[in-house]
Amino acid sequence: MTVKDDRWWRIAPSRLTASRWLLRLGHLFWLTKLASLIAVVLLIPPWPAFIWDLSTWRTALVSALVLWLFLILITSLVKAVAIMLPVRVHTGMPKALPKDFILYLRSFGEDTRGVPPAEDIARNSFEDIWAAAFSPFPVIALRPRQQRRPSRHIVWILVGEKEWQPAVAVLAARAHWIVVLAGATPSLNWELAHVITAQHAAKVLILLRRPAELTLVERLSNAKVRWEPQALTESRYKLLQTYFPGPLPPYNASAIALRFGRRGKPRFVQAVSHDDASESLRLSLQRLTARDQ
Repeated sequence: MTVKDDRWWRIAPSRLTASRWLLRLGHLFWLTKLASLIAVVLLIPPWPAFIWDLSTWRTALVSALVLWLFLILITSLVKAVAIMLPVRVHTGMPKALPKDFILYLRSFGEDTRGVPPAEDIARNSFEDIWAAAFSPFPVIALRPRQQRRPSRHIVWILVGEKEWQPAVAVLAARAHWIVVLAGATPSLNWELAHVITAQHAAKVLILLRRPAELTLVERLSNAKVRWEPQALTESRYKLLQTYFPGPLPPYNASAIALRFGRRGKPRFVQAVSHDDASESLRLSLQRLTARDQ
């Protein structure tokens, strides 16, 4: 939903409630859809024809197939509405900004495209996890106009190619924290160089390590979230060292983020020990923000 009022970053509690209930309903539909798919697979061999008759088998198979296709459609619609309800999007640079907010910088390629699969709706995304640690500050991010569905957990500002650099400069100066998702694109390199050289380093937090993507079986079994492979985080850090505007310390295997002191000296943020990686990340950042307040 695109808004242009002076409180464009806020969302009505009723929308959040409706979104949560629709997501639960979507999960229920997904489970029903899975059951109907199993029924279709079981009915494809014509064994019921030996118990009843060929006509009964054909009717049962077509009915199960129609139900399965219907549930695919209704599940997609329910999820799409649930995900779009809390979305906050502002076209162009707004005149009014929150008193305190988090600026989120990342490569546009990191953004989720399309509606998440049904098995993900009971899970928090990477953005959900770290954004929760900064609550109640809203998280603001820029995105190009041509990109598809925005994430519902970030407050989005739509900007064109010629507008994003001035927008980053304005937002970085006003932000309470600047969260950077480590990556390597020309636009992200410019953003990172700008916030470091424009004397904003003390409020920059570069996220290095991320929870791993779970398999479908792990999601359905509610398995604990594990960290991504250490080699992946280390390669991302080495890449960061190549384009970062200044020297960085050697890689630290237990670090989840990199921040800077008031004099610009980089130091690692260590992960709080927890058997679930997403909870470890949330608690680590929550502790960091608590010390800052």
